[in-house]
Amino acid sequence: MTLWFKTNRILNSYLVFISSVLCFYLISHGLTKWYLAQGEELALGQVTFNQTVFLLAPAVYLFFKHLLIDSKFPIKQDFIYFISPIAFWEYLGSEPFLANTKEHIVFFMLFMAYMLFFVWKSYGYLKPRIWKVKANEITVDPIVKNLAEYIFILLLLFFVHLFIYNFASFYQLSQTGILLIEASLLGIFLLGYFKIIFSPILFYGSFRLNKMRYVSNSSQNLVIHHIWETNNNPTYSTPKDSQIASLIQDKINLYIEKIEHLALQKHVFRNAEYSISDFSKDLNLPKYYVEFLFKYYSAVSFNEYKKIIRVYDAAQLLQENYLSTNTLESLSKFVGFASYNPFLTNFKEIIGNTPIEYHKKNAHLTQ
Repeated sequence: MTLWFKTNRILNSYLVFISSVLCFYLISHGLTKWYLAQGEELALGQVTFNQTVFLLAPAVYLFFKHLLIDSKFPIKQDFIYFISPIAFWEYLGSEPFLANTKEHIVFFMLFMAYMLFFVWKSYGYLKPRIWKVKANEITVDPIVKNLAEYIFILLLLFFVHLFIYNFASFYQLSQTGILLIEASLLGIFLLGYFKIIFSPILFYGSFRLNKMRYVSNSSQNLVIHHIWETNNNPTYSTPKDSQIASLIQDKINLYIEKIEHLALQKHVFRNAEYSISDFSKDLNLPKYYVEFLFKYYSAVSFNEYKKIIRVYDAAQLLQENYLSTNTLESLSKFVGFASYNPFLTNFKEIIGNTPIEYHKKNAHLTQ
């Protein structure tokens, strides 16, 4: 995750922070259980669930808040939200608190109010800015909207889990009950984690995604905007990259034109097995030249570029009434996807509609 994101580092830092805190808690919890099973105690002590949630609640809200902000440095006001978690961190993990039932009851009520506060703030921020944008305002990229909805649902599930976890702590549950509660937390975490792992395009941030959105021009034909950033003045990370830059600086626009010709006119990505090595051979360029161009002058990686071009290709074919004689499954394979499910997922994320919805919306173009 830390290697993939390119822009809006504060937004992605919160995402990495949330995942890291959850990972640390789950590892700590697992090690504690294992040591107890061996009749020993973990020397460092266990990080409790309540401590973990106290840190996660403001981090999730701040992630939502930074969805539409392109920032590389932290905002001072953000740190205010972490005062309470830091102030109560030691107390929530202390033996007196864990052993005091009355304090647990008071804490349970305050904790629910604390979580509801951040759920309410998140909803209050997302609804007018992302979910129900006014007609005279800029439309949010569908990828950002879908991500916000997905993570907000996970936040609600997490809140329900928190309620059950704290309520159950007042009763002596069976081992099976405890395992089910713990497994549900792991399930929520994995749902969020794998969504990100299988959709690395999310790491580019809203501003970068807006540059690569599919939009319609006056003739309703799809065009791709600003995937290539030829006016960039990048800082090259290795001496080899600096050397390549000096060799091809005057030919970058030419190489990008060749890339787009192969992708958009020759339809090379319709081959499901097509790799960057194949691409470099067809371009008659060294592979490291192509990697260099995508690394420094593209808003997306080569693999993401393939997905975008394949979805663009599919959208064009839908406009040309491809479905009149073929199925969606055959369309997915024709444009280069290995199977229908990744085609459907990527089409909806990039276009904002399912293929069927898009076909119905543009059916008039072929009549």
